[in-house]
Amino acid sequence: MRAARESGRSEPELVLALTRAANLDDAEKMLTVDEIKNLVASVASKGDPARGEKIFRRPELACVSCHSIGGAGGKVGPDMTSIGASAPVDYLIEAVLYPNKQIKEGFHAIMLETKDDQEPSGILVRENNDELILRDVANREFSVPKNNVKTRRMGGSLMPSGLIDALTAAEQIDLYRFLSELGKPGPYDASKGNVARVWKLLPGRHELEQFGVEKTLAAGITNKSWISAYSFVDGRLTADEMRVALKVESYVGLTGLFAGTQFQVAKPGVVHFQVPAVPGMAAWIDGKPVSLDRAFSADLAAGTHAIVFKLDHKKLPDYLRLESADATFLVN
Repeated sequence: MRAARESGRSEPELVLALTRAANLDDAEKMLTVDEIKNLVASVASKGDPARGEKIFRRPELACVSCHSIGGAGGKVGPDMTSIGASAPVDYLIEAVLYPNKQIKEGFHAIMLETKDDQEPSGILVRENNDELILRDVANREFSVPKNNVKTRRMGGSLMPSGLIDALTAAEQIDLYRFLSELGKPGPYDASKGNVARVWKLLPGRHELEQFGVEKTLAAGITNKSWISAYSFVDGRLTADEMRVALKVESYVGLTGLFAGTQFQVAKPGVVHFQVPAVPGMAAWIDGKPVSLDRAFSADLAAGTHAIVFKLDHKKLPDYLRLESADATFLVN
């Protein structure tokens, strides 16, 4: 289990399989009431939510793969947007340490045994007379024909116990502090849709752009070639997040990095945006060039639109943040 978590890769399915195979019991390491109280006090006095957010986003923990904040992220577990404002710290601690103790309605796993000797499991997304649609621990939807189901039962949480065992005591306290701040007024309020939270990234390549940048933009950012990335709660898409997209390509032949997001406009008219000043950055809305400044605007029709920025992949800014009081950014 420790090797699976510390490998530096996101392997939620492996961790879940090992947990079940070993019949690991949350009760093996239950904290006392006094220990919980001491933890709560440490979270308030020593916890750092900024450090905690970085821990939350570590690939090996897979928190972002399972939980969404402001609608951005996985749908395997409950949305965390207002968890800090609605739940006390002791509840958050127990929810992380003992995921099967209290499971939110609608997030119990469905455990199936099929007639062809498979044992799929996941969160029920929907069902009809012919099939079950489940979402697995890796946030993928899959279908199981009902006529192939031998048994069906309600399971526990898809979140394995011991998920944060590899974290130091200080890191755990930081993580709890971050969760406790979510939804409260301030930098960890993700309830508003006026900032881009879901981005699509694509390395620019010479073989495409020799025919013009329009060739790259023509397929749209929902094309499978684009890689999903999530902003921090305050809306910053950091350079580290952007570099993930560059790792899948060799730097040879690259022309830059494209970063795009979608938004909706309720009524036609001028839409105002704010973005950091980045030297050499270009932008397009629905494939049409936009004149950039820290504050820029575009006259748009009502409906869904896409904005794409092109950055110098060798000199990425510390972060990219797009905000608009006139638009709602999509998180699907």
